[in-house]
Amino acid sequence: MDNKSSSNSFFIEKEIPEFAENIKNLVAGFLANDDINASLSTTELAEKFQFKEIPQCGVSADQFLDELRELILPHSINTGSPYFIGHMTSLLPNFLRPLSELLTTLNQNIVKVETAKAATFYEKQALAMIHKEVFGLSDEYYDECASNPDISLGIITSGGTIANLTALQCARDLSLAQFGNVEEDGVLGALEAGGFKRSVVLGTHLGHYSLVKSLGLLGMGRGNYIEINSDENQGIDLVHLRRELEKCRREKIHVAAIVGIAGTTECGSFDNLEGMAELAEEFSVYFHVDAAWGGALLFSEKHRNCLQGIKQADSITIDGHKQLYLPMGIGLLLFKEAKTAQVISVEADYIIRKNSWDLGRVSIEGSRPAKVFYLQAALKLFGREGYGSLLDSCVATSRQMSELVDSQAEFELVTKPQSNIFLYRYIPEKFRGLEEFSDDVNSEIDDFNIRLQEIQKDKGRTFVSRTKFSHLGTSKAKTVLRVVIANPLTEIEHCREVLQDQIEIAKDLKA
Repeated sequence: MDNKSSSNSFFIEKEIPEFAENIKNLVAGFLANDDINASLSTTELAEKFQFKEIPQCGVSADQFLDELRELILPHSINTGSPYFIGHMTSLLPNFLRPLSELLTTLNQNIVKVETAKAATFYEKQALAMIHKEVFGLSDEYYDECASNPDISLGIITSGGTIANLTALQCARDLSLAQFGNVEEDGVLGALEAGGFKRSVVLGTHLGHYSLVKSLGLLGMGRGNYIEINSDENQGIDLVHLRRELEKCRREKIHVAAIVGIAGTTECGSFDNLEGMAELAEEFSVYFHVDAAWGGALLFSEKHRNCLQGIKQADSITIDGHKQLYLPMGIGLLLFKEAKTAQVISVEADYIIRKNSWDLGRVSIEGSRPAKVFYLQAALKLFGREGYGSLLDSCVATSRQMSELVDSQAEFELVTKPQSNIFLYRYIPEKFRGLEEFSDDVNSEIDDFNIRLQEIQKDKGRTFVSRTKFSHLGTSKAKTVLRVVIANPLTEIEHCREVLQDQIEIAKDLKA
């Protein structure tokens, strides 16, 4: 068989049965292992991936599977392990695995109706469902939106970064619209026409790095993200925010948006969205809420009060691949006003035509998969109550673990969980009982926690992450351990074992 015939065999309707069965076996073996990953350092692992040329002729399916079995799966992070409690990535529901096969088989491209006919309307429908959960408008309104190709209640993106970038692009363009068309003529001309020195975005110092990155991409400059201090609950300091807004007005600095955070990446805190919305209205400023992590709490009757005021936002980011339990690569951007996205709309005769249903008109991304299948499946198979119970369980476990940390002399609880993230640190025995820690002592504690976390990570059985954190955004940052309870199968006994591992590692470090 020549090379062409051999390659063509991969495109016939019937797949290679042995290959499919072996992949299923690899998946089953991976899921059956509670360990986080094999105990091998990144330096040692890098040596196993030396440069290789593309093979002249294709290797056999068995050879490729051997490579996955020996090199990839043992050294992939088992984010589904109940002992993996340090990042915003978790176990996925089992119905997504067969659904991913359907998604790959259909291979729809959401950029255009001609490449994603039914999926186009499936996406619009899903966005309307989430939009109603947030903004609660009438069924008649959503029926009207469904029949209007020029209306965009939101956009499904590849993640929170693109969602935040798109929101700030809309905020920039809308806030400067009276001075010029930013998309056509650029930012500088509109700023000069308005008599502004520069354009800024205001948000807490705990805001996600994607906000700063977005300002660089939008030509506004990363240095024009004005960091606002946090209060005693790690939420935005509204007094400081007002002071900076007044300063911007006084000094003729254009404010493109203020950004509230609903579930900070660092410690899981929530800004006072209601207070921010009032200031946004008073100063006539676009209000975006980055709820990439905490937005899913809309489904929790117990904890949705964390999002009080969110429906007053002009736009909202929610990450599907975080607490909506969807695969990596899906985020949501919702617009309060259905015509907000028109300010960034683009057209091209060959692919995204005017007055068409083509969703690519208002998306920064062009070609993208129909990941709405995952979202629709989860919304309908879980329902509101199902989602709520999953989230409530994770919050409850997080609070139990924080109480356990607080009760043990080896640890210092740094922040309490407002939902299901909190910070703490290990205190070496010689420093326990001190009323205050000097900078030198804190530095030593920092070093100890860095080593402890690195060793725990390399051992590969249990895991928490680490970060640097300062209260109020003013004190010197400390190295802390970070817990994220995102797996609904993680129970307090798993958390107890994670802490016990740290105590044992600390003993070895001391020795």
